[in-house]
Amino acid sequence: MRRLLCLIAIVLPITILSASDWNLVTVPVPDDHKTLEASGFELFHRAGDFWIGSLPTGDSPPAGTRFLHGYDSRAGDLYRLLIASPDEVEKLRGRVNMLYTDQSQAIFQATSDQLQTLPIIVGEWIHISLVPKPMDYSDLELYQTDDFHPFIQELVNQVSQVQYTEYLQTLEDFVTRNTYTSGCDNAADWIYTQFQSFGLDTYFDNFQISGNTKRNVIGELPGLVYPDSIIFITGHYDATAGAPGSPEPIAPGADDNGSGTACFLECARILSAYHFEKTIRFVGFAGEEQGLYGSEDYVQDLLAAQTQVVGCFNYDMIAYSGNDPLPPDMVIYSDNNPLSQAMANKIAEAILTFVPTGLEPDIDINPSMGSSDHGPFWDAGYPAICGIEEQAWGPDFNPWYHSVNDLVINCDLEYATNCTRVAIAALADYAVPIVESGPYVTVSDTEFDEIVGNGNGSPDPGETISILVTLINVGNESTTIVSANLSTVEPCLIITQNTATYPDLDPMQTGVGSQPYIIEIDGECPNGTWVSTDLDITAFGGYQNNVPINFMVGDPAFEPTGPDAYGYLAFDPFDEPEYPAYEWVEISADSGGPGTLVNFTQDDQTFQFDLPFSFQYYGTSYDRFTIAANGWIGMGETFEDDYSNSGIPNDDGPPAMIAPYWEDLSPQRTNSGKVWQWYDEVDHLLVVEYNHIEQYSPTGSFETFQVILFDPAHHPTVTGDGEIIFQYKGMSATAVTSEGTIGIENAAETAGLQYFFDGGYDQHAHAIENEFAILFKTTGIVPSMVVTVDYVSGSPVQAGGGDLFYAIWGENQGSVPLDYDIWIDEIYESTDTTTLILREITNYQPGWQINRPDAWYPVPNSWPGGNYDFRIYSGWHPEYQVWHTDAFSWVKDGPVDLDFDFEANLPLNAPNPFDEIYMTQVDYSIPMQFEVLGTYPNPFNPSTVVSYQLSVVSHVNLSVYDVSGRKVEELINGWRDAGVHEVTFDASGLSSGVYLYRLTAGEFTDTGKMVLMK
Repeated sequence: MRRLLCLIAIVLPITILSASDWNLVTVPVPDDHKTLEASGFELFHRAGDFWIGSLPTGDSPPAGTRFLHGYDSRAGDLYRLLIASPDEVEKLRGRVNMLYTDQSQAIFQATSDQLQTLPIIVGEWIHISLVPKPMDYSDLELYQTDDFHPFIQELVNQVSQVQYTEYLQTLEDFVTRNTYTSGCDNAADWIYTQFQSFGLDTYFDNFQISGNTKRNVIGELPGLVYPDSIIFITGHYDATAGAPGSPEPIAPGADDNGSGTACFLECARILSAYHFEKTIRFVGFAGEEQGLYGSEDYVQDLLAAQTQVVGCFNYDMIAYSGNDPLPPDMVIYSDNNPLSQAMANKIAEAILTFVPTGLEPDIDINPSMGSSDHGPFWDAGYPAICGIEEQAWGPDFNPWYHSVNDLVINCDLEYATNCTRVAIAALADYAVPIVESGPYVTVSDTEFDEIVGNGNGSPDPGETISILVTLINVGNESTTIVSANLSTVEPCLIITQNTATYPDLDPMQTGVGSQPYIIEIDGECPNGTWVSTDLDITAFGGYQNNVPINFMVGDPAFEPTGPDAYGYLAFDPFDEPEYPAYEWVEISADSGGPGTLVNFTQDDQTFQFDLPFSFQYYGTSYDRFTIAANGWIGMGETFEDDYSNSGIPNDDGPPAMIAPYWEDLSPQRTNSGKVWQWYDEVDHLLVVEYNHIEQYSPTGSFETFQVILFDPAHHPTVTGDGEIIFQYKGMSATAVTSEGTIGIENAAETAGLQYFFDGGYDQHAHAIENEFAILFKTTGIVPSMVVTVDYVSGSPVQAGGGDLFYAIWGENQGSVPLDYDIWIDEIYESTDTTTLILREITNYQPGWQINRPDAWYPVPNSWPGGNYDFRIYSGWHPEYQVWHTDAFSWVKDGPVDLDFDFEANLPLNAPNPFDEIYMTQVDYSIPMQFEVLGTYPNPFNPSTVVSYQLSVVSHVNLSVYDVSGRKVEELINGWRDAGVHEVTFDASGLSSGVYLYRLTAGEFTDTGKMVLMK
């Protein structure tokens, strides 16, 4: 498997590789990541003093850029190895594709076969995924390292050295926990049973490594107040004796890292008996010794799910105290993230509070030390720390590190137990224990039902729902006269029944409300919108507690993916209203089908063919197409394949691409099936089938899928663009979980629709499985690039010629950036049409405007007399796919000549009104506070502009109400970046009067008055 976002064109003796638009580079850590981001840099890995990532070719690189010129995706995956000494590098030379070395590290590429032949190397491995990471840190509130909750001491006292040692010995007794062995799998099963015995929500998380499916093990203790805020305690349960690339028969790994695993198990055993405000996840990772494969894959999923990560406490090697003067050190690695440093301070505080004579804290702010499972959290911008017994390769580093002698007998179990006491203290304090004296009433369960709805049991737009709430008293005293009122500030929710009473609650007793709460959901609330309500709980003696009840309206997975800037949508079998059905069209002759062989004999080949019908794609009609070895077809002729898949849209890759599964495939191999094409003359379909095609790597992964093009002449659409279906008959686990690109892209590679990329699915996409179909079609909804042209003066133009004055106005009134053409045609006597002015515009942001009130055109004296129309268009030229158009008529004196050649007589001095487009662009400086800047004009007729600013990226709702409180229009309901924004309120269809706007952004709310005077 070769995945790549950045390549440098290189030539090998046999095969010529595809040229790339990217370079793999290192850059110094920037003072301002936005400046670096503007250069086109994409971050792959934070390596301390520098970052590793990609830069587009052709542009001036940032100062200090180092190009890793030897990079070749065919040379294997990318690794960073932190080495114990410079001598370790020599063990790599000549065996891997070396890209960079210094005294402490090496950056290189290696295949799985090469890794298995390496000698024992003393170092820490980091596998670098070529998936872009966020450059900023998560924006959760900085945790205050105040005094510990009094209950924490009781938890610390429960940590048992006997129980800890039992866990550690059991892990050693698996003999080997090398990730590639069954011993590691058996250890995962054992950890799973431990979590289950503690009563945790327990599950596996699968990931791929060298074609093998391996497992992370997760146990979750849900928070009762803030269940979506998640705190992690992690450690890797796999081990190595120095050769992690091969399945070692003996790898006991007591200190590395049975010690960290035993730590989170002991914490789970104790904490599972209590309740906390926030959710705790106990995670055992595998694949760490091979380069953090398990945690890397898991954190990518956290990013895709937009998980609210409070922080990650990772423990790796905490059972060897060395020969330090007492008390021995506990090293706490942190990166530059202030939230990580707060976590490090909390651990130091725990040491000084609970084991001051047993440990000494040593905080090391060292972002280069991301070589354990906290590293992917750092790369993702999440706060995290690593607790370890000694700084890497320090004088007290464990002498049995990565050896068959890493045994329990060589561990300091008292030291390890003290580290575990510190771990449980910091973890529990972050999670906030619920052990207050007296009652503590919170929500135990919520049951949603529909009173008026579609019957699926979930809250959807336009429904009336009920929420039956169950409360629990997790305090230590009983309570009586319990009631709770439900309220909300969400404009799309109306609570019609807001109160319920509850039975008396003894400690740990639950009680169901006397009646459900009833809520009406606005039918215009977008699917996937998170809404919040507040349950105000009261009881005897003045007791009060406020608990949020948040839920999602609708499920975005049941909406199609898209639309893109052109208007394409992707429907999977769960998306209304299309619900595409899987109906495999077998065309492979090997299976008795009627297809014609596409005879690939070399890697990365392409073939070009005539289309059996004219096929319109992104507004352009094609009569030729390309079939590529690497799982994509393209409209038009493309002669160079690209085996290195990238995201969509992206100028790296083939133009006008239709990608059912773009990945490095090998149909030329003798053990692969073949690629076939066939035109169905009856149903007017073109089918291209990839039948049992093996991936370049990992070998043994075979894919069977097809793409179907529908003849637009027989399957008409609103826009004229042909429909496309992808079908998946049999796909490997690698294909649908970790590698490849699925989607479509226009010829300019500026617009496209990405369904799947390298393990990440669009939020609206269901995971691909066998016998699965995806339909791509245009929406029929015209993009909202409104344009107008108005006559000013000059008509009639004299026979000798003269200037015609006019005004142009336009605005992107949609919600997405647009790529489009804008042009002006002259239409003579309703017969002859000539394009006078044309401009291509890209990345035109929502709300941007064109305003040229002083435009003019020099009408030549050679033009004949008669009636003319001056017409402006937005859309695609020269296909004349028109989004919006407007015109005015004018007259020129003189005789009519219907045979006149206008194109040969265009004036050479005609000004282009689109050369300088004045746009109401966002101010890119970040405001210091949330604020509504006002409306202008006010009073207004018929439209006004509401201006507001955001200090951070926020979910914004801006709605307009009449004085009776009835919502008349929702202007915004979605995420907006930090900065200054404008939105137009058009009241053409409303009567004169006073209207109120209400803007909410996070916790910020503001209202204002507008007066419509007609």
